[in-house]
Parts: sequence; structure tokens; C-alpha cells
Amino acid sequence: MRNLICPTEVKMRKFLKLILALSVLSAVFTLAAGARTYTGKAGDLDWSFDLNRAVLTISGEGEIPDSLNSFDTPWNTFTLYVKTVNIESGVTRVGNNAFMSMLFLKNVTIPETVTEIGGCAFENAVSLENVSFPDKLARIGDLAFADCTSLKSVNFPKSLSAVGAYAFENCKELKRVDMSHLSEISELPEGIFTGCTSLQSAELPKETVKIGEGAFYNCESLANADFPMSLEYISDRAYFGAASLEKASFNSKPKVGKDAFFGTNLSYTAEFLNYDGTLLYSETLYPGQTPSYLGETPEKPGCEFEGWDKELCPLFENTSYTALFKGDGLEFTVRFYDEDGQMLIASDIVANGMSAVCRAEIPDRETEDGLVRVFAYWSDDVSAVTSDMDVKAVYTLSADINLDGKIDSRDAVLLAKYLKTSDGLEKASVAAADINRDKTLDADDLTCLVKYLAGFEDSVPGKAG
Repeated sequence: MRNLICPTEVKMRKFLKLILALSVLSAVFTLAAGARTYTGKAGDLDWSFDLNRAVLTISGEGEIPDSLNSFDTPWNTFTLYVKTVNIESGVTRVGNNAFMSMLFLKNVTIPETVTEIGGCAFENAVSLENVSFPDKLARIGDLAFADCTSLKSVNFPKSLSAVGAYAFENCKELKRVDMSHLSEISELPEGIFTGCTSLQSAELPKETVKIGEGAFYNCESLANADFPMSLEYISDRAYFGAASLEKASFNSKPKVGKDAFFGTNLSYTAEFLNYDGTLLYSETLYPGQTPSYLGETPEKPGCEFEGWDKELCPLFENTSYTALFKGDGLEFTVRFYDEDGQMLIASDIVANGMSAVCRAEIPDRETEDGLVRVFAYWSDDVSAVTSDMDVKAVYTLSADINLDGKIDSRDAVLLAKYLKTSDGLEKASVAAADINRDKTLDADDLTCLVKYLAGFEDSVPGKAG
């Protein structure tokens, strides 16, 4: 990118512009008060300058010749005076540097006969507000309208087939450009709209293949971008510093250069999920950057991690990746038996590493003295099954919260403490504490236990009355 890798060149251009301004200003005081219209030749063309009207007119047939710089133009003495340029029909080309640094130029008429505008032709024409291109214009040269800081609008004719690098650099008042109809342009040149800080909308040619380096560098008002399906490459720093850019539509997946979207608000998130949907790691990146997983190795009981469900590719949308494991697809049977191991209550077929569930009702057991024993848990853990299993029901005495084999005041104290502090209970104690069998441990359970201990309740804890 020229204004990034060649700062010396930029400084030299600014220095020359300053020298020009001082030189032309000096010329103001040398013009005679007599003659008010000046004429001359520009190659095969004629030119005249009306000092009263501040109008430069160029006529004839042929090209406005190239100049080495703004000091070399046929009308360089009047550069600071010109406010209007009329290029008459018959002129076919505007030469390099032809109107460079005409600081007070506001209006320009370009005829239909012009097919090319040369490099730096209107560079630093800081007062130029609008320009209308002819329908047959085919080429706009490098830096042709660079530093036209008052330029508010341009129209691109369908005939346009080439635009030079930095053609509209630092056109700080330019707000919208529409190039969608330019079928002959497939590459947007380097730095074409660099520093156009007011640019809010830029429609690209529909057949764009490449966006050049720094094309929209520091276009800080640009809010969205719509990239055509034909796009293959977005160059380094293409949208660097486009701070308002937060929406983009990618109709292809182009290669993206270094820092192409750095400093924008446009980003996408990659989420890495375990087999059960648990978020393992996430990463937020600019478009075109490839995510990398920096989390811990995903785990699944009985399985070995082997990768992700999709390839890690440059991001152009929010994307999630799910861990894959060797051993997936295996199934195991879990049989649920009563405590004596004789009566099969239910069975469940589960995938490798998943939890088994007993879907049948588990019957209570009654003691010899009429108390109730309730189901507490299974003899083996069935939360992550990796083989066929036979498990037995484990029972506990309802209301025997301290698991000492009897129901007394110590159980009531322990339950009251739990309800106050939520200190942990063993899983058998939890089953025993649900005295009213509503699957919730609360004051109702404590009330049932206290009434039983006081002899006010005939029903046995854990058993319907």
C-alpha cells in the first residue's frame, strides 16, 4: 500500500504542493492589470483563460498533453486563479497532471469525446465538489482525483474499464459510490478510496475478483459491505481502520490478506462444543481468519477424542464445531434389578458413554416392624455407561436421615440443620429425608417427622396413611 510502505513519496508530494502554492501566490502579484484574457497552445489544442470570469477553456481536437508536474502545464501561471474548467468537444484525453493543485477549481465540464483522464489530472483540486464523467470514458489514471477533499459525488459510466491506484484517495466529503454496473472492472485497484472518511456506502462491481491493498483504508464511516459471488481475494489492509464496519454479506469465501479487516467492528465467533453440547472454548476473529482450538482435550467416557465434525476453515460467519470420538456408535444394555438381584425391574439400551435410566416404578419395601424402606440409588454408577451392566436397587429406611437404622430426634435435628444451611447429605440420606414422597426436601418433611416422633401421626413416615 503506497501511503504505508512509501511514506517518503507522500511527504515529497505534500512538499511539492506547498512549493506550488507559494509559487502561484507569488505569480498573483506579477500579472499586469491590462490584459484580462490570456491564450496559448497545449499541443494541438488551444487554450484561453478569462481572468475576469476565472474560466479556463480548452478547445480543438486531440489530447491535452501530459505535464511532468503542476509547474509544467501550459497554464501554470494561472493555476491559483482558475475556478471553472471548460473542456470543449473534440478533446479526447486529459493529460497527466493537467489540472493538478488548482486550489480554487470548483466546476469542470468534461465532454463526451474524452475517453481517458490521466494520472494526477485533478489531484489536490481541493475545492472541486462534483464531477460528471462522459458516457464513453474508459480509463481514470492513478491519483487522478486524489486529495480532492471537497468532492461530494462522482458518477461512473458503464464504459469505464480501468481505474488507477489511489484515484480517489482522501476525498473526504465523498459519501456514496456505485460501481455495481461496471461490468468491465474485475479488480478494484490499490488504495482507490483510501482515507475517504465520510464514505458510507460503496457498491462493488458485480464481477469483482480482487479488492486491492488498502482500497478502503481508514474509510471510518463505511457501515456495511456486500461482496459479490465472484470475489476471490481481499488484499492486505483493504478495510483497515473502517471503524464503523459491522455488517458484511459474503457470497463467496475469498482468500483474505493480512489485517484486511483490522480495526473494524466486523467479527465472527467460533465455538467448540463437547459431544453433549458443553462449551469447551470460543474464539472471536476477523473475517477470513482461521480459528484454532486452545482448550483442554475433549473427553467422553469410554471414548478417545479424534477431531471435530468439520474442518477448521477461515470464518465468514459464526460457526460451531462439535468434538468427535472413537467408540461412538457402540450401544450397551443396562439391566435394573431389585435389591436381591432376582426380579428384573427394567432395562435400558444406551449409546457409549451416555446415562442409563430406569423408566419403571421402583417398589418400596416394608420392614418387619411396619416401617418403610425406600429406593436410594443403584449399586453401580450408570451416568456414563461403557459396557453392559447389571445393577441392583439400594434401599434406605424412610426418615432415617443419619442412617443409623432407627428413627429418632437426631434425624429431626439433622433435617432441620439441612433445611437451614443446605449442608450436603449423602444420597441415601436424601432419599430418607423425603418423608412425604413429593421429591422435594422442605419444611413439610420436617413436620411429618416431628409429628411421628411426638406420637401425633398414625401413618408411618414414607408410607401413605
